[in-house]
Amino acid sequence: SPNTRASTVLGSLLAGMKRRKREVGQARKRIAELDRIFKRIYEDDISGTISHDRFLKLSAEYEAEQRELEEKVKADQQEVDAYEQNKSDFDSFAAIIRKYVGIKGKAHKENALNERKKKRYSPCNRGYTA
Repeated sequence: SPNTRASTVLGSLLAGMKRRKREVGQARKRIAELDRIFKRIYEDDISGTISHDRFLKLSAEYEAEQRELEEKVKADQQEVDAYEQNKSDFDSFAAIIRKYVGIKGKAHKENALNERKKKRYSPCNRGYTA
């Protein structure tokens, strides 16, 4: 049915966004870790624990990984932010619709109740009817 398909699509979209948020968090942790590693190899270079050529090679690799992660985080975070804004907008819209439908539904129920009362006590009826 259309409702089942819609809920399946929404469910997979929500799962995808949760996964994307988790990946952004993991990438941010790795970026921070790469900063710590870079500081450590810099100190090792200064102290002579590793050769300067080795430092240059490692630092280039770590910097390239960090740049890639930062670009991925930026793109993924924009997607997550857009999703959350759209979800917030939709939730606000849905609340307005629920309120409007609730008001219309309440008015409809009151009208139906009034119609029953009119029939119950109308001059055509010769007494109380349930």
